[in-house]
Amino acid sequence: MKILIRGLPGSGKTTFADALAQALVDSTLDFNHIARLNADQVRRDSKDWDFTYKGRLRQAHRIAQMANFACKLQNIVVSDFVCPFSEMVLIFKPDITVFMDTIAAGRYEDTNLIFDKNLVS
Repeated sequence: MKILIRGLPGSGKTTFADALAQALVDSTLDFNHIARLNADQVRRDSKDWDFTYKGRLRQAHRIAQMANFACKLQNIVVSDFVCPFSEMVLIFKPDITVFMDTIAAGRYEDTNLIFDKNLVS
């Protein structure tokens, strides 16, 4: 199962995703089946800080590939990333999507301008 936590930068995605993953670990006898993917950490590990449309799509494909691999190992995957475009949600193919509708605008004006809050997944 893939769970996507999406929202503007600064909306609390990482905090919520960490708490959700911990709650899932606490509720199961086998914590080895909870995978946690954080977009910033994936970008850091990949050394890819390209926030153009093409770079954002590459990041969505990268996270989706990692999540799909974890799911093949019978994991529940909790992933948080901005995911501003419907195409990115379709790439990730979440089973559950949580939209962090906690702020009107994030700290990056370019992301605020492109972010589609009305996505239906």
